[in-house]
Parts: sequence; structure tokens; C-alpha cells
Amino acid sequence: MLTDHFRKYRLLCLALLGGVVVYFLDAVMDWLVFYPGSFSDLLYANVPPHEWYIRLVLLFLFVGFGIYAQRQVSIRERLNADLQQTVADKEALLREVHHRIKNNLSVVLALVEMQRENVQDSRTLETLDQVRTRLDAIILIHKQIYSQDHFASMRLDTYLQKLGTRLLDLYNHNGRHIELVYEMEPVEVSPKEAVPCGLICSELLTNACKHAFDAGESGTVTLRLAAVPSGFAMSVCDNGRGFPESFSLDDSTGLGLQLVRSLARQLNGTLRLHNTAGSCITVHVS
Repeated sequence: MLTDHFRKYRLLCLALLGGVVVYFLDAVMDWLVFYPGSFSDLLYANVPPHEWYIRLVLLFLFVGFGIYAQRQVSIRERLNADLQQTVADKEALLREVHHRIKNNLSVVLALVEMQRENVQDSRTLETLDQVRTRLDAIILIHKQIYSQDHFASMRLDTYLQKLGTRLLDLYNHNGRHIELVYEMEPVEVSPKEAVPCGLICSELLTNACKHAFDAGESGTVTLRLAAVPSGFAMSVCDNGRGFPESFSLDDSTGLGLQLVRSLARQLNGTLRLHNTAGSCITVHVS
């Protein structure tokens, strides 16, 4: 109990101790220089009136400083406690927001899947599948952020691995076996950057799984993420048939690659296509 009180009022106690020490040192100096009698007389018995005034003033100054410092410490501790409570409330609110967004998008995804069961047209089914994968990419971001202890950033490599695994399950059927290889480095991004990165990765992985290999053919898709001095680079490569020689990313009219170009501009990134031994599309984000 005594230790707790001292810890709480440590500055006041130290100031009081400092005042006593100064009182004692002042008596020592006077005794050594001026006073011919005993030290005990000068310390408390025969102290000159002006010395009493000086010592009491010094003592009161120390005590006053201790009281002021203790009050400032108490005020700062109270403000820090209030600030920590505000941060905790904000984190709880953000967690709830991400949780609600995830749940609402999950409801939309469930509605899309229900609608898909009642559709027979193959083009409509393909469109609904694309909508489903895009929704799933966004849901996965909010799910990962919700499960973290902080909300300012998230691990892009962890997210892309989960996204790639989920996408691959949609296309490994009818005798196909596409292997997804990860070559990832740790990269931290903000949630604002994670959404376009996830959608870009989803579109490129979907294109590779759908168009790089013939029906029933197996192959390998490599998902790379590397930290570079100015940002990071994300690549989706395959060992399939590749794009035609005359193909250009800038001239592509497909909705998927149009979306990729738009999202890359949103990230202030650049797109590059390597079309040897399959295809490889790289997004450099600075």
C-alpha cells in the first residue's frame, strides 16, 4: 500500500525530499563558512531569522514545484486514459463497420448464387461467376481486416494467397488440374490499396485459368509479389498458350482487362505484358 502511494505521488515526495536536502546543505555551508558553534545549533536550535526565511522559501519552492508537477502528471495520465479509451472505441467501431460490410456483401453474394441456380444461358452464367469472384475478393479483404488487431494496413501477400486458393477451387474441375505456385514477399498495404489489388489479382487469375489452357488441359499459374524500392510488383504468370503476337493490353476491349487497366491507374501503377513461354502480366505500384 505504501509503495502504491509513493508511486502515485512520487514527484511530490521527491520534491519534498529535495527541499529537505537543500535545507540541510544550506545549514552545512553556513556552519563551514560563518558559524563558529556546533552544527546542531545551526541546524535547528539557534538558526538566525534570515536563515529561517531562506530555508523555508527554498522548501516551499520545492514543495510547490512538486505539487504542480504532480498535478500535471495526473492531468496527463487522465488524458492518456481518455485517449486510450477513444482509440479503443474507434477500433471497435471500425471492426464493426468491416464486419457489417462483410456480412452485407455476403448477402449480395448469396443472392447472386441463388440467381445463378435459376439461369440456363451460358453467357449469363459466366457473367454471374465473374460477379461472384469479384464480390468474394472484396469480402475476403474485410474478413481479414476484421480479424486483425489493427486497421491501418494489412498483409497483401497473406490476402493474395487466400484469394488464389479460393479462385483455384472454382476452375479445377472437368479433369483440369491447374497448379497455383506462390512466390511472395511480405508487403503491407492500406485497405484502400488492397481492394484494387485484390480485384486486379482476381481478374488476372481468372483470365489465366479460363483462357491460358485448353479444356481438360493442366498447367501452372504463378502468383508473384515482390517489394521494390518504390513500392511493390504483383505478377500473374502461366505456362499456357499465351496471347496472340498482335495483342496489346492498351487495346484490349475485354471487360476484365479494362477493369485491370482502370484499377492500375487508380493505384498509380503501370502494366507490363511478357508473352514468352506463356504469358505474364505485371503491375508495378509505386
